[in-house]
Amino acid sequence: MPSAAGEQRLGVRLPEDPRALHRLIHGDRAESGLLDPFVLVPLDVLVEWNRKNHPGYHDGLFDDAMIFDCVPAGHVRRVSSSNGGVTFARDHGMNFAAVDLDPGPLGRSGQVVTHGRDVWTAVEYVTASVINLLRRAIATLDDERPSPPHPEVNVDSIADAPVGRRVCPRPHRPRP
Repeated sequence: MPSAAGEQRLGVRLPEDPRALHRLIHGDRAESGLLDPFVLVPLDVLVEWNRKNHPGYHDGLFDDAMIFDCVPAGHVRRVSSSNGGVTFARDHGMNFAAVDLDPGPLGRSGQVVTHGRDVWTAVEYVTASVINLLRRAIATLDDERPSPPHPEVNVDSIADAPVGRRVCPRPHRPRP
């Protein structure tokens, strides 16, 4: 369960969606795909990340970057970075998911945004809530059926091959 001490160190109360996830699974170390493509991090990691940093660009004194509206327009504030978000998950490509606690005029508190290596703006809108991430992952479960076995058989010699199957000889590997 998200501890009061952890939230006190953060300086904010997490929305109910990520609080409930932390009460149930405490972090997704097994990388179950529950928040596909993101992986929920343990609360101690969440606190550490958000004490040091906040989502978006970290402009220098003389930077004059143009901040464009995210799609859908008006959901995310047009600022280069904001401490109104709490990063709670990561993916394998150095991108992060954050709950937005200070949304634009058409957004809602608790909406999910992403920031990181593959995001070309300060942040990008993902979905209306963490619950929507869960729904999206559940809706695509049927799409992830296992592939049929590979039709090729690898053998050391043609004599070992089953009759009627395509055969690929194993590559020669020198013995150590």
